[in-house]
Amino acid sequence: MPFPHRSLVIALLWAFLVPAVGRADLSISGTLITHSGHVVDTLATHLKIKGPLVRRSLEGEGTLADFFGRRVEILHRTSGASTVLDLEAGTYTRSTGAARLCHPWNLFDLRWLGRAPEGAQGELVWPDTSEVILGYPAHAFDFRFPTRQKGGSTIRFWVVYELDSLFGPESVQSLYCGFAEADADRQLSAQLSRQFSLSPESIEELYKVRLGYPVRIESFMGQGSTRLELSRFETKVVNQAALADSLFSVPDSFKPAGSQDGR
Repeated sequence: MPFPHRSLVIALLWAFLVPAVGRADLSISGTLITHSGHVVDTLATHLKIKGPLVRRSLEGEGTLADFFGRRVEILHRTSGASTVLDLEAGTYTRSTGAARLCHPWNLFDLRWLGRAPEGAQGELVWPDTSEVILGYPAHAFDFRFPTRQKGGSTIRFWVVYELDSLFGPESVQSLYCGFAEADADRQLSAQLSRQFSLSPESIEELYKVRLGYPVRIESFMGQGSTRLELSRFETKVVNQAALADSLFSVPDSFKPAGSQDGR
């Protein structure tokens, strides 16, 4: 099967040929809703992008908010460096070696979507449905997984392609770290194929899909009228506006967590 080899080649090229990231000043707000039995948690999500830096934060109350804690992530999209601010403790933690965020999808922490159930292969499926989100036509595709429950489980991605209008032409180039969209799509396809254990046939099809920007991501059990929603992320507002540098730095009042030192 040729895909692991091709993925490795793409990863190596990215490691040594990452171009400079252009300027982008964007604020993206959304909601993250999760269902666990009768408990529904709703969090407000905030993304701020300035050049190569991304600031991610969540606001809300409930079990999910307690799990994530009151914290802010500041990430450098091409170096993999990150800083986490613990807003309650007034401390920060630095780390290196995180994945590069050179695709609009990677503005979000896709790890909250989980992985394929152990031993199961995900299948790429195009549902017969469409919708307008944020004023743009959104196209859906599914990753479906077999489970004991009838209908299995599904992660549905609603994607828009009018990125120049949504983000502004200069911002779009920055979100791809200066790479061609097709090259960035191939890198993300390799990432998604691994995370969701896609079948060989689905991997081949995913490499042909234009990935755009996911304005809504749903996960649910079952199909049709018996569908049970598990979680939903949705972008609500995208603003193009100048952002202060201070949003992407450690406040003077914060101290290193544990044994870390330096700023």
